Amino acid sequence: MRAATSDEAKIVHICGELLKLGMTPKQFMMGFLSKKHPLLRYRRRTWATKHGWASTINLIRLIRNEFHRTRAGLDKWAHFIQQETVKILRVQSTPKGNYPSGSFQSARSVTRDFFTQSAIDERNNRLTLEDTPFLFNVIFGALAGEVEEDDHEDEVDADIEDYLEKPQDMIQPLPNTDIMAEVYLNDTLDSSNVGPEDTIPDPTKSGKTTGYLSSSSEPLATSEQPHNSDATSDCDIDVETNGARIAKLSAAEAEELSHEGYIFTTSDSSGKGKHHRARHIATVVCSMVGFSRNRRANGLQLTNAIRFLACGVSETVNEYAHYMGLCSSRKTAIQALQSLTQDAHNRIVNACAETSAIAPPLCIDNLDMEERVHQASIGKQTRMFHGTWGYIHIPSKSLMDTLDPQELTLLAYHNSLKHAASMEIEPDLFLPNDPSGDEYELVLKSQIAQVMLRYVATPSDKKKMVPLHPPTVEQILAEKPDIHMLKLMDESDNSAEGIGQVMEALQRQSGLDETGFFGRLQLVDGDLGTSQIFNALRSLRLPSEYPEHNLDNVHFTLGAAHTLWNIAQTILTTHLGNSNKSDDLGVWRYLDALGISPEKVIQKKDFTKMIQAMELVHEATLFYCLRKVLNIHTERIEEHLPVISTESWNHAVETCYNEYCSPLARRNAVQQKNTKLANLLIRMQDFSTVIEANRAMKAGDVGRLLRIWKMWSIMTQSLPGLTHYSAYLPRLVLLLTVVLPPSLAKLIRHNLLVSPSGRPNHFVAKDFLLETN
Repeated sequence: MRAATSDEAKIVHICGELLKLGMTPKQFMMGFLSKKHPLLRYRRRTWATKHGWASTINLIRLIRNEFHRTRAGLDKWAHFIQQETVKILRVQSTPKGNYPSGSFQSARSVTRDFFTQSAIDERNNRLTLEDTPFLFNVIFGALAGEVEEDDHEDEVDADIEDYLEKPQDMIQPLPNTDIMAEVYLNDTLDSSNVGPEDTIPDPTKSGKTTGYLSSSSEPLATSEQPHNSDATSDCDIDVETNGARIAKLSAAEAEELSHEGYIFTTSDSSGKGKHHRARHIATVVCSMVGFSRNRRANGLQLTNAIRFLACGVSETVNEYAHYMGLCSSRKTAIQALQSLTQDAHNRIVNACAETSAIAPPLCIDNLDMEERVHQASIGKQTRMFHGTWGYIHIPSKSLMDTLDPQELTLLAYHNSLKHAASMEIEPDLFLPNDPSGDEYELVLKSQIAQVMLRYVATPSDKKKMVPLHPPTVEQILAEKPDIHMLKLMDESDNSAEGIGQVMEALQRQSGLDETGFFGRLQLVDGDLGTSQIFNALRSLRLPSEYPEHNLDNVHFTLGAAHTLWNIAQTILTTHLGNSNKSDDLGVWRYLDALGISPEKVIQKKDFTKMIQAMELVHEATLFYCLRKVLNIHTERIEEHLPVISTESWNHAVETCYNEYCSPLARRNAVQQKNTKLANLLIRMQDFSTVIEANRAMKAGDVGRLLRIWKMWSIMTQSLPGLTHYSAYLPRLVLLLTVVLPPSLAKLIRHNLLVSPSGRPNHFVAKDFLLETN
């Protein structure tokens, strides 16, 4: 039997036969791919399909390897790929026309919906997946250092029998098209996203074809680990959804750096962080290229122009960024702001339309702005502007459906106030609903349990341990609020005349006349100073039969954030002590031991840090109390927490509460005339109210917050410096719990806090949202 001929011998024999026919192998291949003979076209029919492109690309890869044998060949191959890349990039471009079907957004018709995160994501996805996917994938692959490895296990090449000669009548004729154009198109499709050792994905598995590339759900698949192992960082970034924990950050630092879903921490050098950075850079570059080729593709540029103007970027820098394709011109930004102003005004007018008996609640606050002049001259000096700003908050439909419309009327509001004039105020109105005190006992035990779990020991069975959070009392629905910002008003609310001008400015922005605006019940959130000045103005205008004069239909509510800040600062100042006396055992010693400057904590600049400092002091005190209970206060603090039985863990929490946090413990300390211990226990009780109020506000539990407000209503009668809160806070508590109709009181309570991101446990006070907006 004759031995089978090897492939190499077959190839040598075929080359010899070609030479006999006067053809070189290259001439044969060029003719095989370009001639229009039906048999030749039939034999190459699978070269550019999923049944044959694996071997076709392998053939191209072998040709590439031949070029890579020499430096000159490598340069020639790179030049060829560069030419093909330019041809592809010239074909792919952003669509023409107006947004959303096109890429152009006029500054004269832009609305705030254009700048929402969902709209930005939609534009970026269309840019990178449909309009310019080739450019995006090239830049992303170059930055990320990785390319997609194709899996061709499911691809089957045509059988050798398909290449055997068949009778001419059995060969189906192909459409008479330009073969060179077809080959160029196929080659262009195949050459996209191809690295030195890579193949391309199956375009037939994607959606519609745009330009030379098919759209896909993912622009470029990358592995989970970075290509360069040396670049892997040793820092373990572990961020939870609610931002409660960030690696290498304490609980207070994580709370400080996390705000409403936006988590600020050190840069993540892991593979995930690098891919995110590369993806963002590639998207921006695609937008810059599209804007440079067509100035009407201005989605990113219009957004950046407004952002740069709001951030105070100079016109010179803005002009340079405009030249580089990063933003639109300053003139365009100003025109866009004018359009946004008109759009906001229309939304406010629609929101304030007289379609309901009660107007949408307002939240206002004073605002001081300084216009600083670096080079002062005559007529150009640094000036301070005092104004007022705020927003309209439209209650959610789910909340309004639970309320009785008859209790939201102006008549019901005035009738409830008439009954309040003859109401006898008793101390039990401010006492807890549970006379035994078990409600606040659970609050203190939850605070102790959190310290125990975080710093002392871990229970063997966490399901049976003392709860880390107190029971829910009255939970607000976690929904993204419908907020409309008001135009900044030149009028200031720091005087009776100023607050009157502010009310008139609010009436003008609402689009209603005086009777329409002041003739309905208008709920307003503000700080204590604004409420005082408004009440003073209202008392000056009484009596009057016109609602725009007597202002009887306007109801002011204290802002929850300002109430927390002011009362917490007074509590901290009361227990702070004197740092100049060495024998003083005030809170300043705890702050100093924790590495916090006591002088900086009490400054009225950063109330968030003040609350966090109080929480750290409170937790440090509970930490020592727990170690004292466990009789390990003299032992060294271990880095890794020990695991103890759940029964022992719960017993330690119960014992710590009974010995240091219960009313009996404070009473015994006073009876024993142990002044130091008595002051310590009182301070722990006072600080616990601040911690509970802050956590209740973040959890969106207005019932827990009102419980603290009842306690503060009694505490403010003796705390120094809270003369006005001692009158206004009890009044507010009585209005929300006793005086007002149940539905109206519920509406006010559930409008004290909002969740800007619509997520649970991410609530903030409305006045805090205004301060940070």
